[in-house]
Amino acid sequence: MTPVTAHNPFTLNFGKTPLTSIDRSSTKQTILDEFRSPLMNTQVYVISGVRGSGKTVLLTEIDKELSTDPTWIVVELNSTRDLLTGLASKLYQLPAIRPLLVDAQIDLSLLGIGVTLSASEPVTDIETGLERIFTVLAKLKKRVLICIDEVSNTQSMKEFASAFQIFMREDYPVYLLMTGLYENVSNIQNDENLTFLYRAPKVFLSPLNISAIKSRYMQLLGLDEPRARMYAQLTKGYPYAFQLLGYLAWTNPEAPYDQLLTQFDQSIQEYVYQKIWADMSHKDHEVLHAIATLTAQNEGDSIPVKDIRTQAGISSNLMNVYRNRLAQKGIVDTSVYGYLSLTLPRFDVYIRDYFVDASEI
Repeated sequence: MTPVTAHNPFTLNFGKTPLTSIDRSSTKQTILDEFRSPLMNTQVYVISGVRGSGKTVLLTEIDKELSTDPTWIVVELNSTRDLLTGLASKLYQLPAIRPLLVDAQIDLSLLGIGVTLSASEPVTDIETGLERIFTVLAKLKKRVLICIDEVSNTQSMKEFASAFQIFMREDYPVYLLMTGLYENVSNIQNDENLTFLYRAPKVFLSPLNISAIKSRYMQLLGLDEPRARMYAQLTKGYPYAFQLLGYLAWTNPEAPYDQLLTQFDQSIQEYVYQKIWADMSHKDHEVLHAIATLTAQNEGDSIPVKDIRTQAGISSNLMNVYRNRLAQKGIVDTSVYGYLSLTLPRFDVYIRDYFVDASEI
């Protein structure tokens, strides 16, 4: 096996757009079409999925495409900072926008933004300042897309979302694209003052197409069809696994499959699974351990829910709670009625190795 490319086209870095990826054309186009619609029907989209599912990549692709359109202004905000102030500051500093705001006598100097304008009264409230900015941009037929990656339920996020709700109600041409883990997005939506986010369309990223992964491995790694299919099936369509296995296979083209598998397990456990596991409750662990144990005993990945419930020793009602929660987190697949399977490749291996039953200690 000889890699076709001179430089490794795969990456292990989170949050960085890889040199090669499987395009989610349909999902991306749906969001773009909604945002570009002449009528502002959909101004918010939330992209959710398990860690490593490609949320940031999709957000970046949409960001880049709209950034090339002169009618759009795209602003990326740091979710750990003061979002409203960050938005006003970034808008004010844009070379193509700042002169327009100065001409409109929008003085944000008291907020630490821009310069003092002697002929105008300084704005003392950040929301008022943003409303004046959006009024100017609306007259110029401009639309503003605000991108926030990996949101969490912080005070700054609550304040920003509350203000954004007002901006939408006033018909300002502002749009919001957010990404986040299911639990973080859910915590924001559960705030009684931010119920509008429940109505916002949500994209839960599904696995990548196995045939597309197989073709990419054949193209970039020089694999024959059977081996490329085996590699693609191993990834289960999980984007990070696609990148990781490709990276390892490109770096070690002569490595036997068993060696690649060992390297794959070590890397994906360290970079992804340890964090996913740590973010779940012990009862989640018990249910997942039941699935992993039964997976090892069966040839197929799909396990009857009744067997999982028996193995975990929990009631039917409680099983429903954890089945739904793990599905919403993107950890289990519930598409086959009465059965569950793990969505992440070789996660069952990690679970069996790291699960600790407190009752046995």
